[in-house]
Amino acid sequence: MIDYVANHFGCNINNKVYDITGDVTDKYKWEYWSFCTDRNLISQIMSQCIYF
Repeated sequence: MIDYVANHFGCNINNKVYDITGDVTDKYKWEYWSFCTDRNLISQIMSQCIYF
């Protein structure tokens, strides 16, 4: 999950979104980044949020 405006990445588990601080479901406007079609944005997410 990602909030594109805040540039914040989270993990969806059992309909809740978590980051390193815990449950952040209601803190951000979450979208599934896997539905993103912008290849540059996907590369950025992968390198900065997943493969860091």
